[in-house]
Amino acid sequence: MEWFERVKEEVFSGRVSDSDIQDREVFDYLWNLYDSLLLILFWEFGREFAGKITLWKEYLEFSYGWRSLEKGRRLASISHLPKYSLKVFQDGTFSISLNNVYNKEATKFFSKNVKEALESKLLKTQLKLLLEEFPEAFLWINDAKGERTYQLFEFNIYSLINELTAIEPSQKFALKGGDISLWFSATDEETDIYSFISGIVHRFIQLTKPLFVAFYLPLVEMEPKRKIRNATERRNWEKIKKELLSIEKQCQLCGAEKPLEVAHIIPYSQGGPDSPENLLVLCSNCHRKMVPTEPIGVRKIKGKYWLSYVEKDSRSIRKEPLQFSSHTLKENDFWRQYE
Repeated sequence: MEWFERVKEEVFSGRVSDSDIQDREVFDYLWNLYDSLLLILFWEFGREFAGKITLWKEYLEFSYGWRSLEKGRRLASISHLPKYSLKVFQDGTFSISLNNVYNKEATKFFSKNVKEALESKLLKTQLKLLLEEFPEAFLWINDAKGERTYQLFEFNIYSLINELTAIEPSQKFALKGGDISLWFSATDEETDIYSFISGIVHRFIQLTKPLFVAFYLPLVEMEPKRKIRNATERRNWEKIKKELLSIEKQCQLCGAEKPLEVAHIIPYSQGGPDSPENLLVLCSNCHRKMVPTEPIGVRKIKGKYWLSYVEKDSRSIRKEPLQFSSHTLKENDFWRQYE
């Protein structure tokens, strides 16, 4: 095979690096292949994909993910997002896979969203066809350390659905996350690379397209559009902070008198208001313990407010009472998610 022989001689020779192959003129045959798959993805999804070519020790990878979730929201990297990955190995094997790497925040929504998506007749039909047309495909699940925790061969639609909807960060994965991959491979003896792309890869993308979209649902839910205050709102925010700091003169958690900061219970970026009922006065040490993008659960028990929040360092749930509170807080249901 002419294309692979050139890759084997030039790319896998050990004389070039990952940065070398980014030269489109010198390695035009790699980038022509990259553009071919990019065109197929645009044809199938009708939207722009971001991609890259990466040279690893044992293989060459062409990876592609959505450039943005919706208009105006760009994603900086596709390394930690759902993506299609075409790999060319040194032994002449090609593979196409749909990968989903996710963290704890996304995993909170993953099972629920994928379960709802898999109730779709279209998605079930597509996946049944996938399993019929790609009987040698297999599914794997890795934990956050990259260790294989589950691998499934010769599965049917029901076992696939059961595995995808049973993923929980506290059970199969460390809190930092993990990845799943639906994988199919062939060798250069069976087909040349362009035939592999135009035939097998194109069909694989067609049949996994609804699943790819379903993998993005957690990201859509966990990353709402960022709210930005205008000039008037900024002035009001400064006024509210000043007034609240005149009421609460010490950290509401530990009692420290300085330095004090005003923290949102429901983050402003997620729609939380700048009203006192959604605000806490904390010292910088207590404030830094909390993950800023996670809402704080608030409930009142026997006249005392209790907080439930995600601790930044351990990523575990911490519950503790407010020691001081001279203003009224609004209770919410987020503490239920942390039970």
